[in-house]
Amino acid sequence: MWRYIVKRILMLIPVIIGASLLVFCVMNLAKGDVVSIITAGADMSNEQIEAVRESMGLNRPLLVRYFEYLFGLFRGDFGKSAISNEPVLRLFFRRFPATVKLAIGATLVNVCLSLPIGIFSARHQGSIADNAAMVFALLGVSMPTFWLGLMFIVLFCVNLQWFPATAGGTDLKSIVLPSITLGIGMMATSTRTTRSAMLDVLRQDYLRTARAKGVPEKKVINVHALKNAMIPILTTYGTQLAKAFGGGAVIEMVFAYPGVGKLLLDAINNRDTTLACGCIILQTTITVIVLLGVDILYAFVDPRVKAQYARGGKKK
Repeated sequence: MWRYIVKRILMLIPVIIGASLLVFCVMNLAKGDVVSIITAGADMSNEQIEAVRESMGLNRPLLVRYFEYLFGLFRGDFGKSAISNEPVLRLFFRRFPATVKLAIGATLVNVCLSLPIGIFSARHQGSIADNAAMVFALLGVSMPTFWLGLMFIVLFCVNLQWFPATAGGTDLKSIVLPSITLGIGMMATSTRTTRSAMLDVLRQDYLRTARAKGVPEKKVINVHALKNAMIPILTTYGTQLAKAFGGGAVIEMVFAYPGVGKLLLDAINNRDTTLACGCIILQTTITVIVLLGVDILYAFVDPRVKAQYARGGKKK
């Protein structure tokens, strides 16, 4: 188990290098730089603007700036934001709790919707109810999340006035609509995965044997069938939770939610390469940690996976 964990963590190093290099190159190709943002509207000559650019080291070659950043990164220094001059780590972890609340809220919505619908749909395969459930799931994946968020704002914020139009805070009312919007977008894939996994299990002989022994149907489904179908279901939920930590930027912008996604988009708009790179690296690290946690959770769900970890991942 520990060998597998160390291997996954070491695999993070080339991912970080690749992600940081990509961010530096793409930000360098974008029109303008952070100096043009800082000096916008200021009464400064071209010579003064170039002096600011030189003081920030932006006149040096791209690879020189990148390797300087990389050396600092492996010393634990993520640099400072060029706009606010605050450390990147402080800015990130100031916003991170809000993103955690949004990700957990969206995952709860996803699980509460997709798990019962997927199980129900699998038990009634081919029925009208099954088709209706699949249409509902397809609607969730077909609707753009930003459009769904705007519709929720119009209905629940403007017309009914149940929730604030913008989630400027992180109280319960501010989290409800962003969580539901993101959760519905995640729900469609989870529902189809749950249905498919349950259908594979429901055809197994041991379930017919359990029914023949008089085991209640509720226990057959919720204990015997669901437990053996959990590996693909957990994979889907874990992947979507990892995406929610870094992929809710559009939702955060629609609801003006003060999370990491909005911080990253602001950094990109401001050409703040250090902040953008730091946010992406930290989000990548968190994603790998979440997915690693899901892999470890497999061992508690399926003894066969635990035995494979014990052998160091080698198949006999």
